[in-house]
Amino acid sequence: MRDRVSFSAYLFYKHGGGGGVGDDAREDEYGEVLSAEACVRECRQMIQQYGFHEIKLKGGVLDPAIEIESIKALRAEFGPSYPLRIDPNCAWSVDTSVEVGRALKEELSNGGYLEDPCAHAGGDGRGAASPAGEGNTTGQGSNVAVTCFADVRAPRNSMRYRSC
Repeated sequence: MRDRVSFSAYLFYKHGGGGGVGDDAREDEYGEVLSAEACVRECRQMIQQYGFHEIKLKGGVLDPAIEIESIKALRAEFGPSYPLRIDPNCAWSVDTSVEVGRALKEELSNGGYLEDPCAHAGGDGRGAASPAGEGNTTGQGSNVAVTCFADVRAPRNSMRYRSC
C-alpha cells in the first residue's frame, strides 16, 4: 500500500473561453492553449496553484511537431525532476508514434512515457510502436486496453468476436 499518490498537471490544448451555464458559469482561468508557449503557461499556473509534481499533456490534437515542441518546452521550463507524459489517445499512426517516441526520448525519460500513441490494430498497432520496435527506447504506457471486440479475451470454451 502507498502512503502517497502523485497527481499530474493535466494539460489540454484548447480554445479560450469560459465554461458552465447559469449558476455554473465561470471564467476561463487558463485562456487559449494552442502553442508550446501557452502550454508552458498553463502548466506553470497549475503547478503554482495546485503543487503538481508530474505533467501529462493530452495530445493528438495539433500537428505532432507542435506537440513535440510543447513537451520539449515543458522539459526546458520544469527540468528533469518533473516526469512528462504525452497521451494522444490513439490518434497517431504507428509511424508517427515511433517518430514522436524517438524525438522525445530524453524528455519522456525519468518516469515519463508515451501513452496510447496509436490504435491497437487488432493487437498489433501498439506493439509496432513500442519501445522495442525499431530501436525506440521511449517508455510506453496504456490505459486503453480494449478498443474493439477482437481485443476482448473470451473465456475458455467460448466464441471470440473477430471483427471491429
